[in-house]
Amino acid sequence: MTQAKLLNDSDYIYEEVEIEQVQQLLNDGYDVEVDSPEGYTKVLRYVEKGTKWMFDIKCNNKDIHASYDHLFETQEGWVLTHELDPSKHNILCDDGKFHSFTIEDTGNMNEVVDIEVSNPKHRYYTNGLSSHNTNIGKTLMLCSMAASMLLAGKKVLYLSFEDPELKIYQRIAQNLMDITQNQLKTMTRDTFLQRFEQVKQRCIGGRLKIKHQPEFTTNALMINSMLKEYKEREHFEPDVIFIDYIGCMIPNGYSKDMNDNTRLTQVAMQVRAIATTYHLPIVSAAQVNRGGYGSADVGLDDAADSFGQMTKADAVFIVTRPPEMEKAGMYKIFLGKTRYGITGPTMTTIGVDTEKQRIYDLTQQQVSVFEEEHSDTYMATPDNGPDINDFI
Repeated sequence: MTQAKLLNDSDYIYEEVEIEQVQQLLNDGYDVEVDSPEGYTKVLRYVEKGTKWMFDIKCNNKDIHASYDHLFETQEGWVLTHELDPSKHNILCDDGKFHSFTIEDTGNMNEVVDIEVSNPKHRYYTNGLSSHNTNIGKTLMLCSMAASMLLAGKKVLYLSFEDPELKIYQRIAQNLMDITQNQLKTMTRDTFLQRFEQVKQRCIGGRLKIKHQPEFTTNALMINSMLKEYKEREHFEPDVIFIDYIGCMIPNGYSKDMNDNTRLTQVAMQVRAIATTYHLPIVSAAQVNRGGYGSADVGLDDAADSFGQMTKADAVFIVTRPPEMEKAGMYKIFLGKTRYGITGPTMTTIGVDTEKQRIYDLTQQQVSVFEEEHSDTYMATPDNGPDINDFI
């Protein structure tokens, strides 16, 4: 249950609605906004996430039925449901305070749905508890690319504004060790050290530095200072920087009355200046706005909050995943822009293994088999177009 604000015929209606009702409301032409710590925030889309392992949470006189991998906001940051510990964590509630809770494994599997919101901090209140909107794969792609850079012997700096450093290390370790999250958690110390040594032999010359910063506290000047400090104190000079992600940054000289378009345009311009100064690539991600969801023709102007950030980028890749591709473990990637013009192929299909936090090349035969099996739906139309879109 969540508090929603519905707009139809220029009138706002405030109602308590179940998450399952949101899709019908959107289909009926309502603009749906849900309550969040930042105030009411627009719902971009409704997502069916399949059958998942469920938990019951009781907090601040509220009951919530949540999947094992749903994120809740605690005083220590975002924590997955199955990792919530009442002895360590308190959950942020709609009174602005962190409250104690109880949690119970139901032992059941249920169909799960979620929503994506336009909130810059990606959060909304679920029955009064601050929870993170649905995961759409930006961090997975950035972690997979970071792992590939390490295997190529590159020095990687990964800046995270949402997941803590340990969580990013775990994602990259799953990729490099070719294991799932559950396998990593149940692995013995000796087995882990053996796998770790094997990874070190494959990443000759590669170094990884992960830095977590709170959201909306970091600007380009701070990154510049960070790079100088790493060089002087640790002799670490990255070959590539991953920012997870640029929408969580503020520009130099930020003021609170600055709108999102101005903020993100200035951030992109200043981050590009860092890349130019240090002669290295900086990779980040952004989500699309509601107009881009369900559209076969996603463009640069579909970037959430700011078209300006797209204009400053040297290259933009648009990642889409129609429902049939999601089930098959595939992404479709379009080259949306390069600063030097587009002359070659502009689209490719890749594989994604969420359990091992990896994207990978597919053979032409694998792609052809998929296209033959989905010949009626593979070519997206405005009615059955991509369900999940991102910019990289």
